[in-house]
Amino acid sequence: MSCINCRAPLASGARFCATCGAAQQPAGAFGPDPRDATLSGGAPTAPPPAGPPSGWVAPGPPASWPAPVGPTAGGRSRRRLLVPVGAAVVVAVVAAAVLVPRLLDGDDDASAVMRPLGGGADIPLPSGPTAEPEQKWSVDADLEGPPSAQTMVVGDGRFFAVEASGTDTELVARSLSDGEEVWSENLSDTAILLDVQDGLLVQVVGDGSAGELRSYDPGSGDLRWKTEVDEPLYQVFRQGDRLVGSSGAQVVVFRVDTGEEVWSEPISGIQFEVDGGRVYVADGDEVQALALGDGKEVWSAELSDDVSTLVVAGDRVVVSVDGDIVGLSAGSGEQAWESDAEAGDGAVLNAVSGSTVVVTGEDAVAIDARTGKVRDGKAFAVDEDDWGGVAYGLPGGRILVFDYEGAGAVLLDGGTGERIGRVDAGLETMSRSMIYAVEDEDEISAYRIDDLERAWAVDVDGVAGVAVGHGSMVVQTDDGYELWS
Repeated sequence: MSCINCRAPLASGARFCATCGAAQQPAGAFGPDPRDATLSGGAPTAPPPAGPPSGWVAPGPPASWPAPVGPTAGGRSRRRLLVPVGAAVVVAVVAAAVLVPRLLDGDDDASAVMRPLGGGADIPLPSGPTAEPEQKWSVDADLEGPPSAQTMVVGDGRFFAVEASGTDTELVARSLSDGEEVWSENLSDTAILLDVQDGLLVQVVGDGSAGELRSYDPGSGDLRWKTEVDEPLYQVFRQGDRLVGSSGAQVVVFRVDTGEEVWSEPISGIQFEVDGGRVYVADGDEVQALALGDGKEVWSAELSDDVSTLVVAGDRVVVSVDGDIVGLSAGSGEQAWESDAEAGDGAVLNAVSGSTVVVTGEDAVAIDARTGKVRDGKAFAVDEDDWGGVAYGLPGGRILVFDYEGAGAVLLDGGTGERIGRVDAGLETMSRSMIYAVEDEDEISAYRIDDLERAWAVDVDGVAGVAVGHGSMVVQTDDGYELWS
């Protein structure tokens, strides 16, 4: 396995590059990397999820798609997947790093969203168990593929899974009431479930080809539409009647109802920002604001060097350019300021609010998004140890920072930057009020999202994956599925 950015050799399943720091997959979500999916030697395989669904990536687009990864040796291996998916369908394909839940039909709440502070769009959060749940049922299933090839999303009255067994890959709908199969669809290639709102959205990745986006009727399994994609998409956000995806070489926008491509635009790297009906992208030294609906240019700005990262903070588009931090007017693209902050190459930007951007590079500092001035610790405290990961904004002005290994999280006050709590555990997924973690593969723990205190724990043998929605928790085990509520 090699880095998508600098091509340095990596250990199999690495989430981030130790050489350049690039996220090897974005998440939505938190799922397998579409580029590495293959049908080599029978079972569909892919490495464990890598970075966050829509977080930071190092400068530059992927040099080339890495070679496919062969079958996993030694049977099933644990994955750390933590991603809600939905109206910002975090694909990343949903993919990637630590924790993005999948949004479910009829389970949405406009106020229950989290915002990737390093770029992206709002991610709706599903509802999961808050009090200690009880097991309602358990069913056996023939799941011989690695956990990275088995993905789940919970819908209204049923849940959906990609089940890999031997040379077969199937898209299966199962009843939430008893776990029995409702319908199934044979897939010739590996597939990644994105979300299920007004349709079950799936990305199918072909063996040696880019693949397709497909939408299925959740009730019957009938194919509503499919559209070929030129390159696998890392991130997909649902924004009204549009799907916005990033391949690393371009941003592509599709219609939700038909899958028809509406427009596309070249970009450098996989990062972009969706905000207020606009899509903000960077290609080399050019930053553009494009209309979400039709892709027409609202404005463009040429910088002094290539742009490596971009976030929107209030009425500013803040970018990192050759180690410098520059603020542009979100309305016109005109340069408003250049900060005195020493970011260095590969700086990470997090738009904490409309007035504060946290920069982590040579140092970790907070700057005023309106003026570019460095804020002192009294205005906003920045502890470098708290910002070593992927940050999300939560309702109530709080911030969750998941470390790059998916093994812990820090909760911060979004107004002061002060730490509220920390959890050290193998994070799996999250809901509107809880973070769910797997410990020792035989215990699922729930931590409250408002203080990261442990609320409850249940014993489950051989946990391979967790998905939540409609107040319930579906657990994939070595033998099949269990429902807890």
